[in-house]
Amino acid sequence: MLDWRGYFVIPSNSDRRFILHLCESYDIRTVRAKRPINCRADGRGPVAELVIRNYS
Repeated sequence: MLDWRGYFVIPSNSDRRFILHLCESYDIRTVRAKRPINCRADGRGPVAELVIRNYS
């Protein structure tokens, strides 16, 4: 909704195919983000995160 009103936005989300499809018209970058909290110890650490921008 902020995008429709002309605001610049930079949301982030987990790197998932659904999110890539949903936001395909935006500028999407993949970054590594540390996640120190997870119910499984082997799931802690760097994970792929999507940074989505509505501007260049």
